[in-house]
Amino acid sequence: MAEPALELTVKRPMPWPSPRLSVFICARSFVLFLLVAVAFCWVASLWATLTDLFMKLSDFDYYLPADRIALRPVEPRDHSRLMCVHRETGEVSHHLFSDLPALLLPSDLLVLNNTKVFPARLLGRRLGLTSETYSKEGQPSAVIEVLLLRPMGNDVWEALVKPGRKMRVGERVRFGEGLLECEVIERGELGLRKV
Repeated sequence: MAEPALELTVKRPMPWPSPRLSVFICARSFVLFLLVAVAFCWVASLWATLTDLFMKLSDFDYYLPADRIALRPVEPRDHSRLMCVHRETGEVSHHLFSDLPALLLPSDLLVLNNTKVFPARLLGRRLGLTSETYSKEGQPSAVIEVLLLRPMGNDVWEALVKPGRKMRVGERVRFGEGLLECEVIERGELGLRKV
């Protein structure tokens, strides 16, 4: 029996896809483009919704007349005003602080905060860098606010300084009639400095 001859077939490269295949490729690309566009729109609307959900600091801005700000505690202290909001109804009632025991239920938890406010806000005048002197008029220039946050030791404080961008390392500030002076020794972010 004779052996079959080896058949060798050479496939020629296919010419550019047929018109039917070209239409399919274009349609597939268009559908993919539409899917990407829809996904982008969905992500954009989700982002807008999420940014609306989170609180902004400006949400807490409100007008408070200067005559409504307590400058000193009322005497006797238990005669200070107390506002009560009833959770179930949302009703608001006004009382004196001395009424607090009558407002509390036996199951209520009362948490006391005995922290004290540290008078740490200082207003001074910018003197310039350590090597610089006063301005041409011979007087300190810009008004600078320094809010002391916490002591770091060795007469060094962590503080918030406004305006922060102007206060570089080496800048000095004089407070009062020159009774107190500080120098910026380290610069942090968002107005945070070590003085």
